[in-house]
Amino acid sequence: MTSICRAKHFVKIISINVGLALFSIGLFVSAPIVLSQSYEFLTRIAPVFDVGITPVVMDQLSSGQKLPNYQGVHWADQHFEDLGNTKLVNVAYLGWKNGALESPTINITDSGLRQTVLPNTLDDEISLSTETEYWMFGGSTVFGWGVNDANTIPSILASVVSNPVVNFGTPSYRAFQGVIRLIGEYGSLAISPSPTRAIIFLDGGNDVLVMCRKRGIGDLQRGIGAEGRIDSDQEDMAPGEVFSEQPHELPVIDKSVALSPRWVLQPALSLIERFKDSGVVNSFENDLDEMYLCDNNHDRARFVAAQLVSDWLSAKAIAENHGDRFVAFLQPIASLSRTRIEYLPKSNHEDELVEQYSVVYPLIRQFAREADLEFHDLSGSLNRDEHLYIDLFHLSHQGTRAVAQEIAMTLSTAPG
Repeated sequence: MTSICRAKHFVKIISINVGLALFSIGLFVSAPIVLSQSYEFLTRIAPVFDVGITPVVMDQLSSGQKLPNYQGVHWADQHFEDLGNTKLVNVAYLGWKNGALESPTINITDSGLRQTVLPNTLDDEISLSTETEYWMFGGSTVFGWGVNDANTIPSILASVVSNPVVNFGTPSYRAFQGVIRLIGEYGSLAISPSPTRAIIFLDGGNDVLVMCRKRGIGDLQRGIGAEGRIDSDQEDMAPGEVFSEQPHELPVIDKSVALSPRWVLQPALSLIERFKDSGVVNSFENDLDEMYLCDNNHDRARFVAAQLVSDWLSAKAIAENHGDRFVAFLQPIASLSRTRIEYLPKSNHEDELVEQYSVVYPLIRQFAREADLEFHDLSGSLNRDEHLYIDLFHLSHQGTRAVAQEIAMTLSTAPG
């Protein structure tokens, strides 16, 4: 009888300890998730509690409608609410495209095209074969991050030139992705009489932002297998001299980790890493001086500029092969424009990022003007004493109108 009591007591002790161990593990796993989600919710309703690094560009959670650009603009509040409902969906070769959306200020088709508001002067019954059609490619500036459908650059351009304009702008796209999308669009055209087209690429912002940064795992390292020259005056440049830096490790979970006991600890580890990378900690792994490289690596700067011009030349060849005109535009950047920017919030990374554009943009201009390319620099198109930008790249409706008018004036001039 005594032995049975001892056995029951032993089992009871074991059960209690196992239960406490499971409870502790569950608490350890769930607490970081609860804390992270609570923090996200708190910073949404009270941004003052956000101790993280301010983003370089306006995101879905930003209150852009409070900027002076939008005073008296009736659609501003709704637009920034609609931006929170936009999404990017995975797609082969391109990486991503815009997800479909119907909202008061943003409407996107199933194929990822944002609606262009065409002028009333265009007759819906007219055959497109008699019209010049404009295809416009670029990133979120072309997409219209910060404006409603009627005030995107393509919509304003359509009203100025009184011709159809198709908005292929996609957030975070570089010129390289624009080339791939252009190939796909030509491949999907029906074999029938087609309109005269002008293919417009507006690039530069994302190309420098992505290709000048310290590379992340999984980034496409273009030219890694080539040992050519950027131009005739440049010494042979091995790719290793451009991509010699250790890659920046992004917060991703490797398959081997996901299948190991470490997976249980991942929420806590992620929370610790997030705290380390926040503004609370003065010293963290992603040191600001190491985020971007073009200002201290001239070969890298030339490589980035040469790749962008190469992409434009590829798009030009594709367009001209289909009998169309190609025009490349260099995107305006707030820091390079003589305009009002004192009202814009600054990020911890911005000063260093601004240096990248100061170094790379002159090289882009040089290489583009030396190439067989119809090229126009829009850097000076916003040199006016107005509120035009909402962050380093994106424009409010005053800025998109100025850029669209500049593009229209350029397109009215015969190439060559």
